[in-house]
Amino acid sequence: MKNTKYRGYFSEEIVQKSPYPGVTSPAVRYAGGKGGDDLTFDWNCVAQPLAVRDVPRCPDRDQFIFFAGTDLDDFRQFGAKVRLSLGPEKIERVITEPTLVYIPRGLVYGPLSFTEVDAPIVWMNFWVAPQFSKHWKGGDYDDYLVKPT
Repeated sequence: MKNTKYRGYFSEEIVQKSPYPGVTSPAVRYAGGKGGDDLTFDWNCVAQPLAVRDVPRCPDRDQFIFFAGTDLDDFRQFGAKVRLSLGPEKIERVITEPTLVYIPRGLVYGPLSFTEVDAPIVWMNFWVAPQFSKHWKGGDYDDYLVKPT
């Protein structure tokens, strides 16, 4: 890209090898290097069963995890079963449709596993807060999962 007035707002170095074994397609990752210091995200395409080895974890910032189908005409076409445990009690949720999961700072989550993958799905993580959350109340984890209408 040409070095122009707004050149600093573009990042081309975002495509890389996924850090997750079993994800064979390239991943997209941005880690706050271009002025968005309070934003980190990654995007992965999961095409086969996968157990994520670096969880359980307890984020130091609010996190959102998004699961969706890869059909560009209809992201609701979801051909997978994802298992995610929340809280110290490891309350397991089974995700079988596009879902956004809010993980407040300090909430332990995991394990995370993609147990059935009949069609590729998108798995995205977003960390959007430069500071710790002060809003999490705990309790019923259903409030932190949102499904499309």
